[in-house]
Amino acid sequence: ALRYLKPGGLLAVVDFDIAREHPARGHKRNDWLTRHLLPAWFATRHVRISADHLPYLEDRLHPIALQEKESSLPGLPWLRAPYYLFLGLKPGD
Repeated sequence: ALRYLKPGGLLAVVDFDIAREHPARGHKRNDWLTRHLLPAWFATRHVRISADHLPYLEDRLHPIALQEKESSLPGLPWLRAPYYLFLGLKPGD
């Protein structure tokens, strides 16, 4: 998507997220169980979640808005799945 986005264009992304073991300042932290169980649970559904997606977006776009939230999962009501809503501006060339 970044390759096709013109300079000054906006990109909005909503995705499940797992925080890095030591997340950047201001970002939510996940406990050990969440960081290890959720990727395995998602993998059984052919979904790959990564701790690198959000930092990748923040590194390549100028963040306009970011919300980090959690949601329950079907079959695992006791485990909350973190996700983010990101809006970023592509810098001019």
